[in-house]
Amino acid sequence: MDEVCSQNLNLCRALEASEGLRTQIGLQKQLHEQLEIQRKLQLQVEEHSKYLERVIAKQGESLKLLGALPRFQHASTLAVDHKEAYREQTAGTDSAEERHSEKE
Repeated sequence: MDEVCSQNLNLCRALEASEGLRTQIGLQKQLHEQLEIQRKLQLQVEEHSKYLERVIAKQGESLKLLGALPRFQHASTLAVDHKEAYREQTAGTDSAEERHSEKE
């Protein structure tokens, strides 16, 4: 009798462990999907940033032709400084993403 109870207990534990692993795999898949979405959004943000930089540069050229550059130049410098600060902040996350991509 004790042997039957012991076998059933072991079977229950194995089933619980199996279900736990299935749950963990499901959660890992969801996390991976969310990370992929985040990565795509980050790329879109970076592309939009490049577009805005081109627009600002063209605006600066136009203002220079109109002779209005001295007032605009300060704002343009601030935009470039902000861009450089952002790149410095995201430099650590880029290398982490590259390491994650290399594992896959």
